[in-house]
Amino acid sequence: MAKVFEDVFAITKVDPDGKKFDKVSRLLGKSERLDVSMTLDVNSDIYPVAEAERLNVALAYTLDLDGAEDEGQYGRQTQAFVKGQAPSLMDSYDYVMCGKIFRVHDKREGGQVHAEVLVSFGGLILQLVAPPKNLDGLNLDRRIYLLARKV
Repeated sequence: MAKVFEDVFAITKVDPDGKKFDKVSRLLGKSERLDVSMTLDVNSDIYPVAEAERLNVALAYTLDLDGAEDEGQYGRQTQAFVKGQAPSLMDSYDYVMCGKIFRVHDKREGGQVHAEVLVSFGGLILQLVAPPKNLDGLNLDRRIYLLARKV
């Protein structure tokens, strides 16, 4: 299986602390199925998202539809996906970023233990907070793809 996480998020706020950068928006969202809170930075110049919109967000370790491991960041297989020469997960999404999981830890929130996963996409950050079982497949120091489309 290629995807390690997927859910639909209702965007509850856009730039809650004001706009820090001209081309970046910070989205806050709540998942519809898995009880996950999301904070996601996106390039708003190429992918504007408004409050109350819904995003299908998936995370995958590979773009290969069969789940085969990528050859590396600039491998022949990945280049074929990007150039549209081979079918990939990207074909079903509008916005894709490649990043690295840099923090996975548990935190107490309201008397309950939640897992927190942080991913950096070249400075754009994704934060997911959820019951640990809902983020189980996300491992520290792994390269990962974020794929998003509006629902």
